[in-house]
Amino acid sequence: TSGGRGGVFNIKNSEAVLKNAEMYGNKAGMGGAIHIYTQANVKLKDLKLYQNIVTESGGAVSVIASTVEMENVEATENTCELYGGALYVEGSSDISVIGGKYNSNTAFKENRNYEKFKS
Repeated sequence: TSGGRGGVFNIKNSEAVLKNAEMYGNKAGMGGAIHIYTQANVKLKDLKLYQNIVTESGGAVSVIASTVEMENVEATENTCELYGGALYVEGSSDISVIGGKYNSNTAFKENRNYEKFKS
């Protein structure tokens, strides 16, 4: 649990691979489970992200000015006050989504970047 960014991981200007993990019940300002920013290059594979809560945007994952590949990521029952119940993307980010499930995520304002992740 974090009051800042990324309830579990806060990745800045780095390369990372996160795979085969469950992240749930975290609290953060942005990115309930994972916050990725400032030219990071990250691969998320076979993750289950659920019941994370944020006071800003990105109930499960928030991405700002970075490159992210998501493969078989499940985001369920994540909640945020602003944008992106499951995923929030901002700035010059490049996002690739392969497979995965996105169910029952809640954003109190519409996701202005990726309508696919609004549920």
